[in-house]
Amino acid sequence: MRRRDTFNQITGGLFFDAVIQGNDVTVHLPPPVHPALGGLPAATRTFTGRDTVLRQLLELLDASGPETRIVRVVSVAGLAGIGKTELAVQAAHTAHGRGWFPGGVLFIDLHGYDQERYVEPAQALDGLLRALGVPHERIPPGAQDRSRLLRSTLDALARHDRRVLLVVDNASSAEQVAPLLAGDPSTMTVVTSRNTLPGLGARLIDLPVLSLDAAAAMLGEELLQARGADDGRVGRNPAQARELTRLCAGLPLAIKIVAGLLAAQPGYSLDQMTADLADARTRLNELRDDETAVRAAFELSYQRLTSDAARLFRLLSVNPGPEVSTEAAFAIAGQAERSTRRALAALGNAHLLEAGSAPDRWRMHDLVRLFAEELGHAHAVQDGRDGCLTRVLHHYRSGAEEAETHLNPIAGEPRHERFADREQALRWLETEHANLLATAALAEAARPDITLALSLALSYHLDRSRRIDDWVSLARLAVRAADRLGDTRRHGRALGNLGLALAATGQTQQAIDAHRQAVTLRGEAGDRIGMGRALVNLGLSLADDRQIEEAISAYQDAIGIFREAGDRRAEASALSNLGIALANDGRHEDGLASYQEALEIFRELDDPGGQAATLNSIGIGLSRSGHPDDAVAFHRQALAIHQRIHDRYGQALSLDGLGYALRGMGRAAEAVPVAEQEVELYQELGDRDGERHAQGNLAQAQAHTADEPSWLRRRFFPRRRKPPSGEDFSWLFRS
Repeated sequence: MRRRDTFNQITGGLFFDAVIQGNDVTVHLPPPVHPALGGLPAATRTFTGRDTVLRQLLELLDASGPETRIVRVVSVAGLAGIGKTELAVQAAHTAHGRGWFPGGVLFIDLHGYDQERYVEPAQALDGLLRALGVPHERIPPGAQDRSRLLRSTLDALARHDRRVLLVVDNASSAEQVAPLLAGDPSTMTVVTSRNTLPGLGARLIDLPVLSLDAAAAMLGEELLQARGADDGRVGRNPAQARELTRLCAGLPLAIKIVAGLLAAQPGYSLDQMTADLADARTRLNELRDDETAVRAAFELSYQRLTSDAARLFRLLSVNPGPEVSTEAAFAIAGQAERSTRRALAALGNAHLLEAGSAPDRWRMHDLVRLFAEELGHAHAVQDGRDGCLTRVLHHYRSGAEEAETHLNPIAGEPRHERFADREQALRWLETEHANLLATAALAEAARPDITLALSLALSYHLDRSRRIDDWVSLARLAVRAADRLGDTRRHGRALGNLGLALAATGQTQQAIDAHRQAVTLRGEAGDRIGMGRALVNLGLSLADDRQIEEAISAYQDAIGIFREAGDRRAEASALSNLGIALANDGRHEDGLASYQEALEIFRELDDPGGQAATLNSIGIGLSRSGHPDDAVAFHRQALAIHQRIHDRYGQALSLDGLGYALRGMGRAAEAVPVAEQEVELYQELGDRDGERHAQGNLAQAQAHTADEPSWLRRRFFPRRRKPPSGEDFSWLFRS
């Protein structure tokens, strides 16, 4: 029979992996990934007085405009509170609504003028790439490589008629922005800053204060929205409205706050507000003119707060990160939930707090935060500020520790009730990511124990979500914190965590060095169990470096320590790791013997999770040594145990091994529904690494091939990064 010519064409997406070709290939592509629009703040309905500059900005964004090929970056500069962000947001919504950017709008706040919340270029690039749908395992560790990947991704989107608009808010320097810029001229970027940023090749737009007429119109619009047409205070007294907005220096932020005060008190006249604002200015005359109006408005709003709301306002500035949840506010206030909710509502009504990125989340304008900090330090004793800081640090620490028990089901710890399930714990960690990192940094000097605890609790999540840069940074913080504590055992523990993080970046030799130091320090501290754990971690890195004999020796030393100490569970776990190393060395029979010994101990301890993981390892060892028919029974046993203990991640691993064994027996048709179940489980778990590997298994089964899945090849012949797997028990040795 004449062989048909092979011609495959795959369209409709962007591809970051190899493309398979062959006869009769059917590929089910996911729907196109559109950049997340959820991060773009809502445009206010009271935007006014900026028609000319908005039209100017939109002309630059219009792809059909005369200057589109000349201008690819627009820089909007102006005073704090002058409305730079609002202008950019209004333009972004309008441009997207007109179809100019079918790929969507990406928005990022760099917090360039806030030392605590400042976003480094590498962090910004990571967030933008994730928003663009780039799988986290494809995001490189360095800022330069990430910048190249962002440019190529944006350029590819533009070539596929999915042009993207990038809005970079609150930048403080050109160096902070430059790595984020696209290479393709059709991808536009709008940058906002308090400074004119040279070196970006940007078209500059300087945003002036509002004219008195525009400011008065804005005041009227704010009151109209809040109170309706019945509120005629601005319309009845236009001259007084102009005077009031003059005292606000034409700054939209100050006008919004004053409008909030007027809206809250319908009987409060413009004359009274003007007098109050004038008095406030005399009390704050030490400030520069461009800040006086804003601060005066803050002062007026603050003075009208209830005592509970005023105290909470002062204390919210202790929250380390950019946003604060209502739950965290409860911890900060240290008072009844009902009164705290009332206080939050009052702060929102006074425009001293803004709605955050999700329900029950709040944020402060950076100038408001500075004002709150000043008041907070002035009232620190009466507010109990030190105790409040302690509570919020413990809030984030306990949350991270409790979430880890859900995300890492083989940790051997009870799962806490704060989170209903793994998904809820994962959502909390994702939402609080910036706060958790900021907490660890803040606590390093005063509470190094909290920095260390956060580093250990977050390591699993940071690795699985491929935030390796954050993991390494946090691990280094923890090493310094442990040094401050002067505790040799904790220092060794922190070095072990750093070694694991370095190994995840491919810095294998540095990881080995860190683990060797950890072994030494935990030995000097007389912590024999800790020394055994450090030896296991050392063995993992040695195996990654293909130093198999040395890895085997480290595992054997650890097993000896665990046996001497009577820690049977740790012994069984180390035996399982030893089995993997022996299999890596081609000694399958010895590896299976090590697994069998581990299985007997787990059965003796009545540890179902350990039993199931070891049964999976035995099954894989049998498949590798040419006995896939025997392997099937072990994987089915493991699957049944994982189902009984409701461990869905373990179920996925069991299905992975089972499908591999079935394909090895030539029973590919039976492997198809197994792989489909595996895909569904990883999707439910939100594990994109696992889902990708399961999709590969499904494709192999459908193609009637018995080739090994890539994750098994890498498991037995380690490379730079191991895919998720429970069999090696590595997560048991983080403490």
